[in-house]
Amino acid sequence: MTALRRGGFTLLEMMGVIVAIGLVLAIATDYYIDLSRASNRASRNTSEIRRATAILDHVAHDLENTMLIVKAPEVDPLDHPWLFVAEARNSDEGSDHVKFVTRSFQSRRSDAHESDLAIVAYSLELSEEDDAFELFRWSSPQLPESLDRTFPEPDDESSFLLADGIADFGLRFIAEDGGESDEWDSTLLADSGTLPDWVEISVAMYDPDIEDPLGLDAEERTYYRRRVRIPVRPIELAAMIAGEEAARAGANGDDETDGENGEGGSSQNGSGVEFGDEGDPTANFTVGDCLDLAGMTAMIQQSMPSFSGYVKSNLNQPWSSVKAILPPDVRPFVLPKCR
Repeated sequence: MTALRRGGFTLLEMMGVIVAIGLVLAIATDYYIDLSRASNRASRNTSEIRRATAILDHVAHDLENTMLIVKAPEVDPLDHPWLFVAEARNSDEGSDHVKFVTRSFQSRRSDAHESDLAIVAYSLELSEEDDAFELFRWSSPQLPESLDRTFPEPDDESSFLLADGIADFGLRFIAEDGGESDEWDSTLLADSGTLPDWVEISVAMYDPDIEDPLGLDAEERTYYRRRVRIPVRPIELAAMIAGEEAARAGANGDDETDGENGEGGSSQNGSGVEFGDEGDPTANFTVGDCLDLAGMTAMIQQSMPSFSGYVKSNLNQPWSSVKAILPPDVRPFVLPKCR
């Protein structure tokens, strides 16, 4: 009996082994659960960062290409479609509705003469399915005929859902003098024809694991931010045109004086406007001689009505007074003989 007893295990020994194994499994299971949760959090954070970065990239690209033509003094403000308007409605971080003109439109046809201008609007709307926000982007390749400060609805056919699952989205604006603002309106008298120098974009993603995520203070959220500079300052097209005409008029006056002194001469076009430079093969050409008017009429009337009116009223003026201020999207319509 003693020999047999020595070759086996007692009940207490078996129970001790079972308890030890149970403790090891409990520790291992708890560690695995913690590791799995950490892995899920890391995966969710990575996905959140990617989504936030995609939103920042999209908005920043449009803002970096912002373009604004300053209203000429004689133009009625309601007839001037160029604007940069931003309003704060739902955000803790500044404006969540913004509308502006940008040069980021990409034509779907490579053979079409289309302007790269587009009017773009972003709007933050509360989702109907959960407590999160949705960010919509609306765009139109055609500028309206008059000022339109309204923001398109999410169900507009030109709107699309850029991102959902957003806790907050906002824009803050820094003026050239360093002053900061949560809103901007280039159509108001105080900020007429102005653009911010910098725009700070902020976005926070919605976390369904947090109770009442939209009720959190801004300090309790994780924000992803990017500061974007608007490089192209507002363009005073009327002043540019007037300056070119004044410079040309001065040059014509010098040519007339030289002609009287026998040192040179100037030529005239059919309208009696004197111009010319014997060293320039295009010196005797007019605006009407050098532009493919039939090809550019529809495009330029829709995208740049101010420049379209100038071209129409100056068809008999010297080509040299216009060629230096041609917008890039008009240059494809310059006839080969004038390039």
